[in-house]
Amino acid sequence: MQDNACPILSLAVHPTEANVLATKAFTETCVIDGIAVTLTFFPDTGVLRITDAFGRRIRETRWSLSWGNLVTTLREVAALPAKC
Repeated sequence: MQDNACPILSLAVHPTEANVLATKAFTETCVIDGIAVTLTFFPDTGVLRITDAFGRRIRETRWSLSWGNLVTTLREVAALPAKC
């Protein structure tokens, strides 16, 4: 008798391996208030990390929109006249 049942695929999960999404982070270096900073955006989690030139974290926050929207917002802010 031939078994016509669909084969069951099993996924081996090793307890030592992290189960995370691996998406490409978007990174851009710019100058804000005279300080060179690197913005790193992780689209899968929405985390926006700002680090200084030495890689030290200045701030980490959430950005709910896209990377393109963030870049557009930064360009708009940079175009505003400085207030004294």
